[in-house]
Amino acid sequence: MQYNLKLNLFTFLLLLILSLQCQKTFEMPERIINPPINVITYPTNQGIIVKFYGNNIEEGFSGYNVYVSDKSGIKNQSISPIKNNYGGLPTLPYGAYGCYPDASQQSFVTVKTDSFNSPISNGKKYYVTVTAYILVNDKEYESDHSNESEIIPLNEGEAEIFNHKISGKTNDGIVFNSNKTVIITNAPDTIVSGWGGDFVFELNDFNGEILPCIVIKSNQTYIQDLGYYNNINEVDEIPQSGYLAPDIIMPVIESHLYILYKPAFNQYIRIYVISAPQSQSSDLSDVSLKIKWAF
Repeated sequence: MQYNLKLNLFTFLLLLILSLQCQKTFEMPERIINPPINVITYPTNQGIIVKFYGNNIEEGFSGYNVYVSDKSGIKNQSISPIKNNYGGLPTLPYGAYGCYPDASQQSFVTVKTDSFNSPISNGKKYYVTVTAYILVNDKEYESDHSNESEIIPLNEGEAEIFNHKISGKTNDGIVFNSNKTVIITNAPDTIVSGWGGDFVFELNDFNGEILPCIVIKSNQTYIQDLGYYNNINEVDEIPQSGYLAPDIIMPVIESHLYILYKPAFNQYIRIYVISAPQSQSSDLSDVSLKIKWAF
């Protein structure tokens, strides 16, 4: 009986050794990493603003990788994430400004190149996804890709426009051309619908109060006031209806975002009021309107 016990033990050890020799690698269980959610992109001049929510408290969490391509279906493409300002990964490192892995607020980053290291071009459609990036014992892990967001970066610029009510005043009107160039122009003292510009800036009397106004007489320019925004790129979606037709005299308010619609070119132009004068004692006050535009 003792002999049989020894034989069984020997056989068990032999089988165990053979089994270990055949198993060349030990498979570690997959890491479960929460992917970013609700990725939203915003246009900026030759760049893309990427905003999303993360929920990443995993061991080794190091930040977020951003992928940008001019073709949809990024998760099925063999492309690299965009490198950060130091030439490494992740695109948005943990601890950097804009990285909030606890979901307390949106994480955000602005990218100026795509995943092929080509500069972002205005007027071109791009697709964007984000992954969470983990580094444990010098081994890299990534979450699944987020939802895919599409975006077209816009031309942007700033302008200062002066009070058209002052006869002979220069730079009191603006023209947005179909080729996406912008001209600050000298409008004629008498504005008619065919004068060639989109709007002028004037001081006008509203119920006994002299207020800054956008005046539109062009029969090819419509307008809508979207209200207060923090910046020109904050609006998620441009409305397709609700525009006022000329002739229009509309008071302008600082930090309001206005949309000009030009149906002849199917253009929607964002006008963000950087600064506007307060009410004035005279409509001939020498004041100006400062705007940012994007289209």
